[in-house]
Amino acid sequence: MSSSSNSKVSTNSRASSSNWNPNLSPNENFFCGERSPLRTSYTKENPGRRFLGCINYKTSRKCKHFEWVDPPTCARGMDFGPSIIKMLRKAEGKNAELKEQLVKVGRENVELKRSGAEKEHEIEQLMNIVQKLSAEVQQMSTKNKELWKKWHLQLIVIVLALAVICVGLFAKFCNVGANGKFLALP
Repeated sequence: MSSSSNSKVSTNSRASSSNWNPNLSPNENFFCGERSPLRTSYTKENPGRRFLGCINYKTSRKCKHFEWVDPPTCARGMDFGPSIIKMLRKAEGKNAELKEQLVKVGRENVELKRSGAEKEHEIEQLMNIVQKLSAEVQQMSTKNKELWKKWHLQLIVIVLALAVICVGLFAKFCNVGANGKFLALP
């Protein structure tokens, strides 16, 4: 357990609140050979009081080692202890909420990154399509200009041919003679 543990320590255990040893140090080896982390009591009876208790305390290995590091809480501390513990519990609740929000925001961030990567890929594909279409439009425009030039030339040839035909027909039907006179009278 960490020093911010929510575990409650009862004074009804084998070691009472009067069992205080100021020479104890954290991570001291106990009867079972394990080391104990320094912990803090958040009970009404011992608010904020630090202690060393074996990590196997109340487990299947049943190590009973427990000792207080701090002296018993003074009367003033007993007066303020419950309100401080209440504020601590409230802060821990808020911390848990914030951690949940952080996890949620983290998930949303991952989803947005994934979605953004997908959108970037889609944009890249669309840009490739636009480039291909732009190249096709350029080719068609070039072909259109060439076809326009050919069609324009053909139109000029057709108009000139029609003009020659019209002149020929006019000459034939209007009695233009060999002498070049128009509508020559006999």
